[in-house]
Amino acid sequence: MRRRFEAEDIRVIGINSPLNIDDVACRLGYDSTDGCFQGEVKIDSNDLIVNGQSVMAWYVNA
Repeated sequence: MRRRFEAEDIRVIGINSPLNIDDVACRLGYDSTDGCFQGEVKIDSNDLIVNGQSVMAWYVNA
């Protein structure tokens, strides 16, 4: 997922994750394999704000 946020030609508009929004933000910002994300990650209600771009976060179990 991090690579998609770093790519300039891809826009992420939403993610489906069983994790709560705090855990998603933490895993995006701090990864044991890739290290720290060089962008900005914040939470606004149920949305992630990544590098100033709002990303809807929800979980649908199909």
